[in-house]
Amino acid sequence: MLCIEAGFVNNAIAARADYALGINTEYSDNQNLSADNELSDIKMSFLSGLSFHENTASIQSDLRALAEYNKYKNGTFEDEVVLNLSTENIWTIRPSSFFWVLEDYFSQTENDVLLNETPDNLINTNVFSTGPDIYFRIDPVNKVAINMRASSYNFEDNDTDSKRGSLRLGWIYNVHSSLDVSINTEFQDVSYEEIDDSDYSSQDYFISINSEYSRSIFHLDFGTSFIHRDTREDFDANLLRMTWVNQFRSQSFFTLDVSSQITDSGLDLQMSSSSEQEFDRTGTQISGDIYKANNIEAIYHIANGYRSLDFTLGFRDEDFEEVEQDRILKRFGFNFSYNYFTRVLISTLLQYEKVDNTDIQQLDEQITAGVSFDYRMSRNFTFRTEVTSIKNTSNVSTSEYDENRLLFSFNYSGNPQSYR
Repeated sequence: MLCIEAGFVNNAIAARADYALGINTEYSDNQNLSADNELSDIKMSFLSGLSFHENTASIQSDLRALAEYNKYKNGTFEDEVVLNLSTENIWTIRPSSFFWVLEDYFSQTENDVLLNETPDNLINTNVFSTGPDIYFRIDPVNKVAINMRASSYNFEDNDTDSKRGSLRLGWIYNVHSSLDVSINTEFQDVSYEEIDDSDYSSQDYFISINSEYSRSIFHLDFGTSFIHRDTREDFDANLLRMTWVNQFRSQSFFTLDVSSQITDSGLDLQMSSSSEQEFDRTGTQISGDIYKANNIEAIYHIANGYRSLDFTLGFRDEDFEEVEQDRILKRFGFNFSYNYFTRVLISTLLQYEKVDNTDIQQLDEQITAGVSFDYRMSRNFTFRTEVTSIKNTSNVSTSEYDENRLLFSFNYSGNPQSYR
């Protein structure tokens, strides 16, 4: 861990940087995830993770980055360098009234979600968004909010790159110190760089409720969206976004995220990249079409002393307007961890996922089970071994596969994967 702190009169600066290094050796008996042509291989990985956090009167900054070099002993896939970056920054130009926001997310997603998630089916993606947040206080309980963003969404070797401009106007009423209610409208204009007939604009009208108490945070948007498409029929849809976080014990919490809204590949990628709730960030469907996404995600975490238990539940229904990519996803996960004398951590994992691609009638089900053992050798060095078994069944024979993995890793100053 590396910590940096400095102070100056009237301009205090406090920053913290953490890093982690790791070497992984992973054996797979079906590295190419094939139904009938399994190729076993050993993947060597060298990882470096970095995080930076700053929280001062003028700057709030969070950055996480991971660099990973993968080498396949038998050449099942080409050697590769995989990069991940997530950064969120707020510059306070005038306290309480004028802020500048910058976000950037660089990651990978599947090029074709109907194919198995192998390295040759992953592409790089990047989301960049920036703009001001401006507030005008009318009186002690009323203020006007103006939020503007210019955003770009890029998908490697794909024709769905797009740019988005948005403007949100809101009137916020402070009911009391822990509750705000607002009336909002948001205008967005989306243009695709190579798909002319997919450009569209939207107008959202919604009411927001925000409450924050000592152990509970609640946010709700509900209203209507109107969609105007340059070459296709206009339509409208209901808008709902709700998040609830409840910490019912010092180490235990419950989170619930529910939404129903019109979205597209770029916006969906941005929301999943910036959300800690999202279970799988590689599952964004790449398309120039817009779609209605109904989403439910819940996490129940309970910890007591050296033990912790996690339950995760997810449901997602995607209804595309033009292309035949409708699908329904259902997920369930269970994880139990036991920390023995602070040096030994034993964890078990069980996950189930069902994906029903309704338009093409492809149904996939996947069960993942695993157990891991972590041993803290010293203050900075950790050894980890992990056994994972995956079974994927499908009514499309080429999508079926079984895979078993055995992982050994040595990490310095933490787990680099946590910086992803």
